Amino acid sequence: MSVLYITQADAVLSKNYEAFNVALKQSDGSWKKQTVAAQTVEQVVLMGNPQVTGDALVYALELGMPVHYLSSFGKYLGSALPGYSRNGQLRLAQYKLYSDPVGRLELVKAIVTAKIHNQYQVLYRHNESFQSPLPRKGTETILRDIRQRQ
Repeated sequence: MSVLYITQADAVLSKNYEAFNVALKQSDGSWKKQTVAAQTVEQVVLMGNPQVTGDALVYALELGMPVHYLSSFGKYLGSALPGYSRNGQLRLAQYKLYSDPVGRLELVKAIVTAKIHNQYQVLYRHNESFQSPLPRKGTETILRDIRQRQ
């Protein structure tokens, strides 16, 4: 399953039958619409201030999908969570991993690596919109630079 990220501020997320529609405003004022099957989405992340119709929000919650809200800079603002957990076994495995110091450290390393990679991608895309290209480094190069500074 995947995460549906909506990062355009004037985008609109709506529901159509068993799918989500994402309408993205183009530079010429027209709208580009894309359909995403709801069964392929695990959670929705809204970055900036995109609009969500009531039908889309209720449908996501009915399917057990959390909807997370972030500022345009990526700061966590809050979430709309379903009333029940979708996977109790997952929570038990998380608690088991938490009690293992070695496994917990490996998990933290993986999370930090993914966060650095994703933040770099967001910054790179944001910078591309201003036509000022950054030198593109891979995640491994960035992590190596960080490790050398420690």
